[in-house]
Amino acid sequence: MKKIMFVALALLMGLASCVKDKQYPGINIANVSYAPTAVQATDDVTVTATITSFKDFTAKLGYSTDAANKTEELGMVAGENNLYTAVIPAQPDGTKVSFYVQTMNGEVTAVSPTMEYEVGAVAIDYSKLRLNELNGNDKFIEIYNAGAEAINLN
Repeated sequence: MKKIMFVALALLMGLASCVKDKQYPGINIANVSYAPTAVQATDDVTVTATITSFKDFTAKLGYSTDAANKTEELGMVAGENNLYTAVIPAQPDGTKVSFYVQTMNGEVTAVSPTMEYEVGAVAIDYSKLRLNELNGNDKFIEIYNAGAEAINLN
């Protein structure tokens, strides 16, 4: 009986060791944001991202507008605490701008999700939102709109 248990255990361990884990690519792009968030026609937009890598890498910002059929690329400048920045030049009112951060370390390329903003969009007034209820057990937050107009939470 002990031999059967030993063989079964050895077989299970052998099968478990055959599982191949996905290897971490070595590049991480996090906390992509832009400022100002309510962009006007005279505003240059500063895009920031936290980028870490096991190897030396290059980082660039790709952006396109709804008026152009091509993507412009800007080099990102390294700052403190792995913070990288690039500046999208001012665009005319009504222009929709899409952008992403891309890094390459020779072997691996990583791309952030695409973000977008519209030039001349009215800033959303979140001051009418109230935290109404928190429930840690069911993991939900209830927010109440004390204003008369609907507020876009996206």
